[in-house]
Amino acid sequence: MEEKIVGNIEKEEVVEVRISTGGGTGEGVTGELILEKVETDTNRPLKDVEFTLTKKIGNQEIVVREGRTDEEGKLYWSGLTFGDYTLEEKIPEGYLGKESQEITLSSDAPEGIQTIKVENERQTGTAKIVKIDAVTGKKLEEAKFKLVNQTTNQEFTFTTDENGEILEEIPFGEYTVEEITAPEGYRITEGIENITIEVDEMTEIEIANEAIVEVAGKKTWYDGSKKNRPESIIVKLLANDTEIDEKEITEEMDWKYSFTNLDKYDEEGAEIIYTIEEVEVDGYISQNDGYDLINIETTEISGGKTWEEVDSQYRPDSITVNLLANGEKVDSVEVSEETNWTYEFKDLA
Repeated sequence: MEEKIVGNIEKEEVVEVRISTGGGTGEGVTGELILEKVETDTNRPLKDVEFTLTKKIGNQEIVVREGRTDEEGKLYWSGLTFGDYTLEEKIPEGYLGKESQEITLSSDAPEGIQTIKVENERQTGTAKIVKIDAVTGKKLEEAKFKLVNQTTNQEFTFTTDENGEILEEIPFGEYTVEEITAPEGYRITEGIENITIEVDEMTEIEIANEAIVEVAGKKTWYDGSKKNRPESIIVKLLANDTEIDEKEITEEMDWKYSFTNLDKYDEEGAEIIYTIEEVEVDGYISQNDGYDLINIETTEISGGKTWEEVDSQYRPDSITVNLLANGEKVDSVEVSEETNWTYEFKDLA
């Protein structure tokens, strides 16, 4: 019997089959084979992968089909007699897989159509990410990064170790790199360039983080009641004695404030000194305790000197009035005819 094999193929073969059981000819029932070529893990179709199908006839392996996968990673072969075959693959560059495997085209397949999925695993390279302080160069742990393969959309998440490093094997390809969690006390680094992972090679990048600080505090009132307190106060933030920001705080905010995401170092690498100032509040003395604010309500003491005499020629030109707090002198004022013999002590805590 002579069988002509046809179908969706790149090469057509004529195979001569000799029947050893006697004279006559026979025609075998044929089926269809569909190859699905995909990438392991992602199931992404792989196009232009070369396959060869051979069949052992007598002592010879005869090529019966050849072809390449299409855009969907598929290859269709029809007109195949049922039985055993050898499927050979030209492994795509950068992938792992079996170069050949034995398959059986079974007549039990629905409508004689058999589908075989052939997977290839991407080979890997090494990604090394080093995380450092932008000013001191100190290596930073607990920085979390997301790497996304631009071809397969595979995502990988890694965190720097105690040495500030990530060292991981990942499938080859181009990756976007995104920092999703910065180390404590640092600002997330944005706009990181893509990296390309080559098979069996190491790609290293160094990413610097800018250190940040927070200035936060609370207002405490020392007064007899709330009736004289303002509805709000203004707290100014100064960096190296230059005002850079301000915040309004109220009782609804529990008289608390914070300035966040502040640069720790200036452009020359020197540490910035942050201080705060409160806009003056009438009737109160303001004091700083670090970044906390203390407001003490003030009071006033005033009076006058009365002279009971017949002749003013014996009066002194002036007198001194001392102010005592808990028996201790805290202030004094000179009183004279020019002051109408009156005195006043203001802003007393």
